[in-house]
Amino acid sequence: MNVVFVLVFRKKILQDEAFQYWKSVFPHSYRAIMAVSIMFSFKFTRMFYSRYFGFDNFCCGFTNYNTFLHPINVTSVVNFVVCMLPICCISLVGLIASSWGSQFYMI
Repeated sequence: MNVVFVLVFRKKILQDEAFQYWKSVFPHSYRAIMAVSIMFSFKFTRMFYSRYFGFDNFCCGFTNYNTFLHPINVTSVVNFVVCMLPICCISLVGLIASSWGSQFYMI
């Protein structure tokens, strides 16, 4: 999911003029956020506009915020359906299949 989102991100958001300006001013922040997003979670790209402690590094401008928010929201929903929903279903099946009083219920 992380790599797919980064590819969509590079295709759609890198064309934004305001984002390109921010990227030219803070190239190290851009590279660090993208590296962490690829390695750990695509949701870390929200650091671009988080205004973390008021630092300009995390105060990226967009010409249209929907060009950024729409892909991250769609990817978050797909991530929930593909990753979290199966985990919850398997956990529920495990609870139903286990007998009451087993070690599984004590955790």
